[in-house]
Amino acid sequence: EGWARWAPERSDLPPVDVRMTVADGTAQVRLEPWDTAAGVVTVRAEIPVKDLATSEGSGSAVTATLDVVGMSALGAATIAGVEAPEGDLTGRLSAALQWRLGDPMPQVQGTLEDAAILSPLGEFAIEEDIAFGFDGEVFRMSDAVVVGENATVIAGGTVDLGARAVDFAANLRIAPELGAVLPVPVFIRQPITVETRLRGPWDRLEGLLRGDHRGGQVRMRDPAVQISDFTLDVGLRDGIADVRSGSMALNQGRVDLGGGWDRRSGQGLVLEIDRGAALLPLGILS
Repeated sequence: EGWARWAPERSDLPPVDVRMTVADGTAQVRLEPWDTAAGVVTVRAEIPVKDLATSEGSGSAVTATLDVVGMSALGAATIAGVEAPEGDLTGRLSAALQWRLGDPMPQVQGTLEDAAILSPLGEFAIEEDIAFGFDGEVFRMSDAVVVGENATVIAGGTVDLGARAVDFAANLRIAPELGAVLPVPVFIRQPITVETRLRGPWDRLEGLLRGDHRGGQVRMRDPAVQISDFTLDVGLRDGIADVRSGSMALNQGRVDLGGGWDRRSGQGLVLEIDRGAALLPLGILS
């Protein structure tokens, strides 16, 4: 049994105490609560030392738990020296690791509780705990329900690093009140909904993008633009985006969208504009 104190050279990290006991060939390591800018970190680990160097230890496993109270993603980025975007992700993070000897990758299961996102657009609460995990090379995250004053996002999915594939979905609902806090004043009538889905290998992704603001209106003063009854339905397959349908009223006219985007053929987006004059910074679109 013993303990050690590690004093980092950096002034923004306090000393940390590590305690260890060894009995019957198994080491138990405990990192005492460590108060950092990323939160109060506690780690527990159990290592089957007697099996590490033998082929008979295939049934044994290294296990560890992590608990971070008052977690701050911004604080963690600061400690790591990574430039993070403006804002923060806070909450309580807990995770459990099991790495069976002989397996190429560990299994990790974790939970983020009482989480919130702080951003320039306001504070967003995450209503339900987020469950996540690594099973070998596969990462899974349960649906995160992020609710703010002006928007709601539901997102979750799976990433398979071995197969280089993804299955991800996100739904967004934008409240009209969002227009009042944007850098450029915008009037929005009725909520806007956006649905996205991506799935398949990274080089052959399939997916969809749908936007719906039927019966609604977005209006700007400078430039003077009024968009009403916006809808969009885009499909993605083999790297080709196909605009299956899309339309909106632009000022006193109408715009229909079609075509899509194909880098190989050079196909681009097609817009059919009927009496849709608009004064833009680059000139008059008519």
